[in-house]
Amino acid sequence: MRIFVVLTIAADALYLFGGGVITFGAMLIIIRFIQFKLKDPFQPSSSTRYLSGYLTLSLNFFIGAEIIRTVATRTISDFELLILVIFSRGLFSLILYLERRWHGTAETE
Repeated sequence: MRIFVVLTIAADALYLFGGGVITFGAMLIIIRFIQFKLKDPFQPSSSTRYLSGYLTLSLNFFIGAEIIRTVATRTISDFELLILVIFSRGLFSLILYLERRWHGTAETE
């Protein structure tokens, strides 16, 4: 019973940390975007490329939390949810990778 409580707390902590990464990254990107646009409104700021890095990092924390939660509960519905999350993460990572590759270094806003 104690291991279930520890695993649940660990999963919740990973969820919170992943959400914190998104929030922190979004705040940094907003500040960076405003600074670039105040300096030169016509120069691209590449803010979406930096935001995609924070999103990818937070998705890794969310997957870790889902894996821990699945280990703790061991039901088929949780396993199906884990498969869906991993598939979604792979799809999002592919989209973010293609976006970075498509825009390269010169990104338009």
